[in-house]
Amino acid sequence: MVVVDDRLGLSWWNGRPTVMIEVIDGRPRLAWLIVGHNEPFDVWLFSYLTWDEADALTAMRPAGLDLDAWLGEREGEFEGWYSLYAGGGLLAQMTVRYPNRRGLAREAMRVMHEAVVALLDDKPELRPIADDLAYRLAA
Repeated sequence: MVVVDDRLGLSWWNGRPTVMIEVIDGRPRLAWLIVGHNEPFDVWLFSYLTWDEADALTAMRPAGLDLDAWLGEREGEFEGWYSLYAGGGLLAQMTVRYPNRRGLAREAMRVMHEAVVALLDDKPELRPIADDLAYRLAA
């Protein structure tokens, strides 16, 4: 594990973090790269954790962990946000709240797909991102 500027990298792909715990205003926050390991865009999930959840996740070393299943086993509602980055900047961000934490990775792709489709009239260059997310959702 690598700690850089109050960020604890728990999982890495080609030198970039894919799962991190950041400390924001004294609270642990999960940052999870759902899509973007080899793609020209990133879909991230962000959510605050309890300190117990952060400790448990850190102890598990999530490199081989099914993080979607781990989150789905946590009790209580999910409150967080999904972010889509492309071309070096933030393209879309949605705050979400669900009664449970099951299926968050797929839901992130669905929400970001809808956001990209809504932007296509003004930004037709986003079509490859919309198509990629649609393909992932169809699988």
